[in-house]
Amino acid sequence: MSRVISRVTGKPYGLAAVCRVWRLARSGVYRPRSTPPARQRRGPLGAMTDDALTMEIRDALAASPLQLMRQNNLLAPSRVGSPRGPRNHDGTIIPDTVDVMWGTI
Repeated sequence: MSRVISRVTGKPYGLAAVCRVWRLARSGVYRPRSTPPARQRRGPLGAMTDDALTMEIRDALAASPLQLMRQNNLLAPSRVGSPRGPRNHDGTIIPDTVDVMWGTI
């Protein structure tokens, strides 16, 4: 690990001693120092780049009004919210007098 020779033993310092002094994990010494490769999009490449495809989709949406697509059931499916029960009240609570404790059942 180290090229410095110990005066006491006459041998180079070991990995454990150097890592203990430097407060490093021994596993980190063997880790490669090179930069990781650039991440690329997984899967097969299409006929055009993602940016070009995005522009084509935006152009197609701009040329076609969405109401026409909705009338012909051409819109992409979307999630519907979870079903809710009936409301307990309309959201407005007005007590009869000031400083009266109220509650609902």
